[in-house]
Amino acid sequence: MVKDGQLAWAKGYGIANNKTKQSVTNNTLFQAGSISKPVAALAALKLVQENKVDLDTDVNQYLTS
Repeated sequence: MVKDGQLAWAKGYGIANNKTKQSVTNNTLFQAGSISKPVAALAALKLVQENKVDLDTDVNQYLTS
């Protein structure tokens, strides 16, 4: 959890390594896979919030060739 821009609380849950049964910690690194879709969705919804894009409008209205 972040409060006022600072890490206020962190906790890891689960097993980091099945062979050694090492637990997940606050410092356990995970591979970030398939992150482009949520980032693209966030960008699109930000444009909706700024009234630059309407979700009900055909996408071809925004694309140029």
